[in-house]
Amino acid sequence: MSARFNTILIPVDFTLNTQVAIAKTLGLLEDADAAIHLLHVARPSWILRTLRQVAKTRDYEFQARIEQRLEELVLRIQKVKPGIRVITWTDNTQSVEKAITAKASFLSADLLVIGKHSSNWLLPFGRKVIPARIATATGVPVLTVKPGSLKNPVRTVVIPVGPKFPKKKLELLHAWRDTPDCTIRLVSCLSHDKDDAYSKDSLLNTFRLLKTSWPGSVEYDVLRGNNHARALLNYCKKVNADMLIVYPGEETNAGVFPARYISDLLPVDSRTQILAIQPV
Repeated sequence: MSARFNTILIPVDFTLNTQVAIAKTLGLLEDADAAIHLLHVARPSWILRTLRQVAKTRDYEFQARIEQRLEELVLRIQKVKPGIRVITWTDNTQSVEKAITAKASFLSADLLVIGKHSSNWLLPFGRKVIPARIATATGVPVLTVKPGSLKNPVRTVVIPVGPKFPKKKLELLHAWRDTPDCTIRLVSCLSHDKDDAYSKDSLLNTFRLLKTSWPGSVEYDVLRGNNHARALLNYCKKVNADMLIVYPGEETNAGVFPARYISDLLPVDSRTQILAIQPV
C-alpha cells in the first residue's frame, strides 16, 4: 500500500465534523491528480422524517438542498486547492456506517477521514459510525479527527508494537516522512499478569529499523495495563501525541460496556488523531 493518499473519502454531515475532516484532508494531499470524495448519507431517522412531514418538505426539495450544500463544499475546497478533483455522492438506501463501508470499498479508497465532535458517551449504543469496524471490513485506513487537532501539525506519532512486526503501520507512517521534526514513539503494551517476550523483541527490532531509516527522532517505551486502549490514550496524553496508529481490536476497544471505540474517550479539544488500519 502506498503512503500517498490519492483517493480520500470524507463522510459529510455539514457540521463541525465536516469542517475538521476537510481541513485535515487538505493537509494530506500531495499529488495533483488526487481526488476527494464527499459522501452524504441522506437516509433520515424517524425523527427527521416526522419533522419533514410537519414542515411539508417534499423529498425532491430535500435532495435539492443536500446537493446545493455539497456543491458549496466543493467550491470551498477548490478555493483552497485550485484544480483538485472533488466528487460528491449521496446515499439514501442504507445506514450511515454501511453506506460509508460500501463507498470506501467501491472507490478502493486510500484513506477515509471521519470528523467526530461528539463522543455520544451517554448513548454509546446509538453511535452511527464505528471507525474500527469500517477499517476491519474494508482494509481502508480510517483517520478519526476531533476539533482539537485542527491547528496542530503532526509532530509526535505513537505506534503500538505487538508480537508481530507492524508492517502496515510503518507503511502509513511514511505519509509524514517529510514532516519536519516528526518524532516516532514506539510502545509495547504488556499486561500486568504476563511478560510478553515476543512483543519486546518486536519493539526493539522495529526501533532499530526506524533508528537507521527515519529522518526524525525515534524513542520507545513499555506500557503496563490490562486495557491496552486506555493505556495508549493515557500515554498519548502524557507525550502530547498528534497521531496514534492502531490496529482494530485490542488497541481500539476501550472495554466499556457497550464496547466503545478509542476516540470516544478523547475530549473534543484533544489534539490526538486516531489512524486505524487492518493488519492483513
